[in-house]
This record gives sequence, structure tokens and C-alpha cells, in this order.
Amino acid sequence: MVELLECVYLVSAMLLEIPYMAAHEFDARRRMISKQFHHQLRVGERQPLLGPPESMREHVVAASKAMKMGDWKTCHRFIVNEKMNGKVWDLFPEADKVRSMLVRKIQEESLRTYL
Repeated sequence: MVELLECVYLVSAMLLEIPYMAAHEFDARRRMISKQFHHQLRVGERQPLLGPPESMREHVVAASKAMKMGDWKTCHRFIVNEKMNGKVWDLFPEADKVRSMLVRKIQEESLRTYL
């Protein structure tokens, strides 16, 4: 249950933070929306070897990197896959509706980030 809450928090922070970071890239007074999300991004950037993500946090960090580039398909593959479905998304009632909503939000925010 804790992993479910943490994943929902980090994915929500990603959907808010990545477009905000792109829009305010050169703003010196840019504020963080989520310190925990920024901490996870920094941890992901410090890893010397880049392999396929294993933990839920690594999946969100990899999805965030894809979203920064405007690549919504890769972002979607990192967030909605067999491993994440089993740990997180299948625990929701009406899980298919949650996944389709996530796809739509990822597409919207990736486009916003790209533009």
C-alpha cells in the first residue's frame, strides 16, 4: 500500500513538475513543486550505470527523462507496463480507466513540455 501511494505521488509530481521545469528553465526564481520528486531525479542522475529500471522509483525517473524530451510513448512504457501494473495500477478499482487516463495525461504534459 505504501508503494502505491508513493508511486501515485511521484507520477503526479512528474506530470506537474516536468512541464513546469521546461517552461521555467531559465528562471532564476523557479520554485520546486515537490522536493521528494527532485530528490529522486538527482539520485537517478548520479547513477553511473544506466540499465533498465528495476524499482518503481527508477521507472518514474526514466519516464521523467523521456517526458523531458517530449517522448510520450517511452514515458508511457515506463509508467504502464507489466511490472508497474502488478505493483500499482492493478490495485485500483477500474484499473483500465486509470491507465487510459494516465495515457491521456502523459500525452498532454509531454506535448506541453515539448512545446
